[in-house]
Amino acid sequence: MVGTKGTDDPTAATFPFAAANAAVAQGHEATIALRWDAVLLMKDGVADTIRGVGIPAFKEVFATTLKNKIPIYI
Repeated sequence: MVGTKGTDDPTAATFPFAAANAAVAQGHEATIALRWDAVLLMKDGVADTIRGVGIPAFKEVFATTLKNKIPIYI
């Protein structure tokens, strides 16, 4: 999955992480590559501040990504 959105679009910023988690849950391998503004999601404390519309908070989705040991490339 490739993420390009950051804190300015929290819903879109969460999607690559949610999609990778879903892929792993279905038995697939997944990786995430972050580009442009999405790189800022990896700064300390940023994950706690992001909440998209109609989806779980980014910090919850990100915690699942870490639990799933999905590689994240920056």
